[in-house]
Amino acid sequence: LEVFAAANEGLVVPSRADLKDKGKQAKQKRPMWHSLTAVVLLSVIFILTGSYFFSRERLKAPVENEFGIESTMAVFPFDVKGSPDIEYLGEGLVDLISTQLDEIPTLRSVDPNVLISKVGRETSQLSSPEEFAKLSGSLGAGKFILGRVIQLGKTLQFSASKYSVDGKKIITHTIKRDQSELAATVDELIKNLVAEELKETGFEMGSLGAMTSDNLE
Repeated sequence: LEVFAAANEGLVVPSRADLKDKGKQAKQKRPMWHSLTAVVLLSVIFILTGSYFFSRERLKAPVENEFGIESTMAVFPFDVKGSPDIEYLGEGLVDLISTQLDEIPTLRSVDPNVLISKVGRETSQLSSPEEFAKLSGSLGAGKFILGRVIQLGKTLQFSASKYSVDGKKIITHTIKRDQSELAATVDELIKNLVAEELKETGFEMGSLGAMTSDNLE
């Protein structure tokens, strides 16, 4: 590399010999205010970072809104009775219903992937609402939904119940519709299950049918 030096009155032009092996920069003593500024900035960053992660943890935890309702709900895979063609609805409804619940400002759903994975490991232990309630509590949910789909020819019967975290049934809703009206059926089912929450928040839920194709699978 070529090295240049500014030449002017009062400036010393170093010789090549003076520049040999001068690879290290001389340490300069920093003013005291530089150190104080660095300490203050590090402290602010530390506090803000801690506040950010603490607030995220608080958001993850189930909280109560002004109506005293737990804001987290778990949707468990539906029990499906019928041909193999509709077996996908068992876990598929978990995703569909959870997506709709997350639209309501005062509600959020348990992550479907986490929930399905947990249920898969503990299926043999889940045979009553009380046992599902225990699992819901471990997932941070204050309420949960259990349901069943029964195929009756070309008609599907959806039956779902919402429970409190202590295993007590809050509401049950049943719908019979043609398979071609699947999206509208799920819409109606969800809106009836969370009618109480929708009324208290004044929130109007969007249509699932508007977000899906005719082939729901």
